[in-house]
Amino acid sequence: FGLYIWRGTDWYVGVRCGRLAAGSGGGHAHLDQLSVEIFAEGRDLWTDPGTYIYTPLPNDRNRYRSVSAH
Repeated sequence: FGLYIWRGTDWYVGVRCGRLAAGSGGGHAHLDQLSVEIFAEGRDLWTDPGTYIYTPLPNDRNRYRSVSAH
């Protein structure tokens, strides 16, 4: 699905870089292309916020699914 991970003994970097939609009929994908996760020396240095919430707050859900959130 387009997740690339580089890792060493005490660090890793993950980058989401794949298709936006599954096939031509769309699918469940978020606008998180090129989102990055960085972990080193026992702590998160950079994390993607994810979707945050799904149903009770649709405006917040859409905000966290947007390109600018990732």
